[in-house]
This record gives sequence, C-alpha cells and structure tokens, in this order.
Amino acid sequence: MVAKLFNILTPDVACFGQKDYQQLRIIAAMVEAMDWPIQVVPCPTVREPDGLAMSSRNMYLSAEERGRALAISRALRLAKEQVKAGFRQTNRLLTTMQKRLLEQRAGQG
Repeated sequence: MVAKLFNILTPDVACFGQKDYQQLRIIAAMVEAMDWPIQVVPCPTVREPDGLAMSSRNMYLSAEERGRALAISRALRLAKEQVKAGFRQTNRLLTTMQKRLLEQRAGQG
C-alpha cells in the first residue's frame, strides 16, 4: 500500500513514527531498493496520556488489553532503568520484567 501511495503522490519526504521500528526499516529499505528520491524521516512516537503509543490499532483495545499493553511497556522501561543503573545480568532483567507483568495481572484478577 505504501508503494502504491508513493507512486501516486511522488513525495520528496515521508515521515514515519518510530513506534513500529520494523515497518520504518522496511519502508526505508523499499525506498532505497526502488531508488526513489524520497527521504524517509523517522519521527518520535506520540503517546496517549496514559503512556501507550498513539495508534489506530490501539483504539480497538479493551480496557483489560490496554492495561496489559501498558504493563509490557512499563516492564521494558523498568529493565531499561536497571541497565542504565549498571545491571547487566539477563536473568535479573527478565525476572524484574516478569514480576512487573505478574503484578499487573494480579491487580486485574
């Protein structure tokens, strides 16, 4: 669909959110492979007030599903904070994330 859109509009610049990094990389690779004169610009992820990435797909999440999605994001942020604090043991980081996810699950059950 993006290729069709690019062929119809022939843009000079295309801005894509970093929320879906794989999609961003695929589009950049496609632009390069097709030798299109389009600059693909990565843009910061825009977030909802609760912290979930703004997305047309996220609009369809139930309250429970939204809570689980937020728990994943929070668990990853917690692991990131631990890495910044100097912790590098994979098992410790995984345990920290699992604990956060279980706490979220217990809070809903």
